Amino acid sequence: MELVDASTLQLPFPANGLVAVMLGRDILGLPLESDALGEWLREPGRPIAGMVVRGDLRAKYPITNIGPEGPFLWVQGDLKAPAVVTRTSQVLVEGNAEASMLAGAIEVQGDVRAKVLQGGPIRVHGAVAALLALGQVQTDPGSAVIAFRSAEVLRDDLRDEHGVAMRPLLRAIRLEQRLLKLH
Repeated sequence: MELVDASTLQLPFPANGLVAVMLGRDILGLPLESDALGEWLREPGRPIAGMVVRGDLRAKYPITNIGPEGPFLWVQGDLKAPAVVTRTSQVLVEGNAEASMLAGAIEVQGDVRAKVLQGGPIRVHGAVAALLALGQVQTDPGSAVIAFRSAEVLRDDLRDEHGVAMRPLLRAIRLEQRLLKLH
């Protein structure tokens, strides 16, 4: 893993400062808050603008960002995690994504397999296999959408201070815990 200046990379996101670049690998989890990511990378006190993973990324625990700011995550391969839940981080996956829950501003250029999608928005260029979709989930025209249900009954207008719908997300998490595992 190396830290490089954002200005030296052609990034899909606007970024200033340091960017962590690492080869794809298995990890335990990934905190997408700037300070926590710096600690995770063993670079305490150094704010990190984002992370580029060259290859596939598999996480044993969720990839999360619930703070007021968040570095981006750019996976140049496939992503597999129990959940990817972001409030302010942007996520781009160039390959396929598989998770029990995808929530936040996420773009997947390949296929998505998930139990719950909570768009903020989620953009999928390939096929989507999901049990439940809440919020803004966008697909390319002609993309295959399999077992896709939109639960209008879970939508309401309860939002936090950042405009994130809270009640649907909490209900979706409870529902997700009761669904069969993907494996």
